[in-house]
Amino acid sequence: MKPTIKDVARLAGTSTGTVSRVLNRHPAVAATTRARVEAAIEQLGFQADLSARTLAKARRTVALVQPFDADYRPFYAQLTRAFLRNTDAQGWRNIQIFPDEVLGSRADSVVFLRDDVPERTLERLLARRLPVAVMGYSDHVPYVCTKDEEGIASSTRLLRDTGHWRIAYLGWVVYPDGSYSPRGRGYERVIAEPPALHEPIFLGGDHTPLDAYRAVTKAWSRRDRFDGLVCSTDEAALGALAALEDLNVRVPGEVSVVGFDGLQGLPRVVTTVAQDFAALAGGALELVGEEASIRSSREHWVEARLVRPTTTVGQRLW
Repeated sequence: MKPTIKDVARLAGTSTGTVSRVLNRHPAVAATTRARVEAAIEQLGFQADLSARTLAKARRTVALVQPFDADYRPFYAQLTRAFLRNTDAQGWRNIQIFPDEVLGSRADSVVFLRDDVPERTLERLLARRLPVAVMGYSDHVPYVCTKDEEGIASSTRLLRDTGHWRIAYLGWVVYPDGSYSPRGRGYERVIAEPPALHEPIFLGGDHTPLDAYRAVTKAWSRRDRFDGLVCSTDEAALGALAALEDLNVRVPGEVSVVGFDGLQGLPRVVTTVAQDFAALAGGALELVGEEASIRSSREHWVEARLVRPTTTVGQRLW
């Protein structure tokens, strides 16, 4: 019997989406994974059916559902660009829509750029047997998500290991829907590691520069001082840096600041924990792709990494 792409994926220990990316010479495949897939292809004598692949790709259209604030949030703009690069490289057609347009979409599959999707909307999409995935966490549909808790834990630990003795957290701790923020949990976990530094210092605020600016200014005005600041996003870090500058507080001389996301092209470079946008986009496409019916998992986790560790972080000597 002629070997299939499923046979190759099974032998290589990957998904069929990964095999497809190797066949299409897509760059977003680890070298070790690519070698395993190529070895499995050679062992099985697999030959891709180019006409079938072309026909299948021609049928695939994915709707990317953007939040209403996507146009003025750098995070969503950069994640969208990564998603569009992935769809182009893998031969998908794509349309970009807002949440109120999703139920009228004629796409073959749907990817939500944010995870605050109404449960009723998801139910109606699933009732149509449409492949659906969320970038973020979901209890209801397959999702791809950065390891936020571990990422924030690494930034908090950086501040702790460089001698900071009073470290605050800026951003959501409990979301408006009542769920607990994994980023806030990562901060709390490191602060509590023995010997515990202090009780958690939550400044509040959301993920935006304006709210961050207000939260830092308010904390400083009530003399709730800190020498290290863990921010839930790079956008929040920009607001914090602006507030500290207006307060004549030197960064990183008096206060060190760490962001989260790894955004490019910001007006100020910050120490940050970078998300892998290409891996998030690729994971979302894999979850809604042709291999969805045989995938072994409904979740796809992506690592985050600390970058520019000395840009807005200074060593404390006391």
